[in-house]
Parts: sequence; C-alpha cells; structure tokens
Amino acid sequence: MTIAYRIDGGGWNTILQFAEINTAGQTNQEPGLDTDFDGVAEGPALTPEFTEYSASIPGGGSFLEIRLTVENLEYTDEDIAFDNLRIEGNGFSTLTVDIDEASIPENGGATSATVTRSTGTSGNATVTLASTDETCSLYGFPYTVGTVTSDLPADLRNAVECANSNSTDDVIDLDGQTATFVSAPSEYALDGHNALQPVSGTGNGALTIQNGVLERDDSLACDGATGDLAEFRFLHLDSDADAFFHGMTFRNGCASDIDPGTENDTKGAAIFNSGSSAVYLSDRMPDRKQRRSAKRTS
Repeated sequence: MTIAYRIDGGGWNTILQFAEINTAGQTNQEPGLDTDFDGVAEGPALTPEFTEYSASIPGGGSFLEIRLTVENLEYTDEDIAFDNLRIEGNGFSTLTVDIDEASIPENGGATSATVTRSTGTSGNATVTLASTDETCSLYGFPYTVGTVTSDLPADLRNAVECANSNSTDDVIDLDGQTATFVSAPSEYALDGHNALQPVSGTGNGALTIQNGVLERDDSLACDGATGDLAEFRFLHLDSDADAFFHGMTFRNGCASDIDPGTENDTKGAAIFNSGSSAVYLSDRMPDRKQRRSAKRTS
C-alpha cells in the first residue's frame, strides 16, 4: 500500500509505503513500514491493532491531492485496513502583519490592518493584537476638565491619574464646571472609598485642582452600608503629598463606616489627609500677588 501526494497538478510523490517484511519477491508475508520505498519493509509488522503513522508534505501551493493505492493482496489471508485519514496544517508558512497606524487613542475611531501570507491562499490564521495604555499622552498640563471627554467625572479621574504618573507640578482646572459622581471605583479604595485616585507624594510634584465643584449625587444615601461604593469622599492624600485647592466647592461627601476593619473610613468626607501631607486651600483663584496667601493645613 502506498500513499502519495501532488500539488497543483504536478508529479506524484510517495510519502508512506507498506510492503512485505521478508526478501523482495516472496509472497504471502506480513506487511510492515517500508521507509526507503524499495519494496521491502524495514519497520515493524502491522498488527491487528491500529497504529498511527504520519509523514510531512513539503512545499506549498493552491491545490493538494492525496492518492492511496492498495495492490498485490492476492491470497485469502492477506489483508490490510486503514481508518481516520487526516491532513493537518495551517495552510501557510509565515505570516506578516502590517498595521496602518502604529497606535490610536482610546475612543479615537477605527483603524485597519492588512494581513499578508507569504505562501498559500487558504487556511486559518490567528492574529493577536496587543494594546498599551496611551491615555496620558492626551493629557497635557495645565489641563482643563472636559477637553478629552465631556464625561466630567471620568475626565477628571483620568487627569488625576496622569498627574500621579509624573514628577512635575500639575494644574487641573474645572473651568467653573460641576463634576457629579455617583460611585467610587473599587480600585481607589484607601481608608474608605474615594471618587478620585489617591494622590501620591513620593517622587511626585504638587497637584492643583481649581475653579469648580465636586459633588456626590444628592440622591445617594450615607448610612454606612458595608462596602457601598456610593458612599465616598472625593480625595485621599498619601503621605508627603502636596495639594492645592483654589476656588473649589466639595459637596455632599460621605465618610461612613463602610468597612468594619478600616480605621479611617469615617474621616474626611471631602478630603482625607493621611497625616503628613501639605494641603493648601483658598476660596478664590490666586493671581501672581496672591499665590502665597493660601492657608496651609496639615
């Protein structure tokens, strides 16, 4: 028995052959694997139990044919059986991917990719796309809330996160707008829930938030329900953080006993100072002559 293939109508090429085990020319002998296709089997004899054999098909093209030939079974006790014939492969040798744009911003619209196979025209392919967070490339300081997105709470959260990620002094201006929060992200939890990412101190510059209103939606309860993300303060200041708040109103903050194991979750309904941060508050926007007139609390 022989198994042969050809590609795109070319010549037939044998890839598997089974022949008699003993000297060529003898008859009525058990068959085995003929590895060099000389008509004499070098491999072990076939048995009544199915054994899996495989061979590679080199080359490539558009159309593959397989031919199986069984011959010279001329006696009553000579037989051979086969089952579960399979052709496996990915249909191409290499895959190259060309992305029209190297990166796009979040919510920046659609982009496209061209996938090119080096050989073959059929078969399945898996393309894995990796993404990186380029959000902060959109937030230059000083930053006016609402510039990147009209969702003011989300935009302010992004701005604070980006300010936390650099070592410079950063100013975030609400431009007279009101940002109304309805819940706190669970990942911002520190000494209770916080509407904004806790402001870090070590290695960071000062953060200024000015000219607007931060409020917790006035329909929300403040009853100390355990784990309730609708009960939150606005900001947590880590040790050694410097923060300035000019012309700001904080409204309806809630510091309640949301976690029995957290000591400080009932402190600082608007801003919680972890102990050694410098907080500067003023009721109006400072001009050049007024920059030192802010009040310091700690």
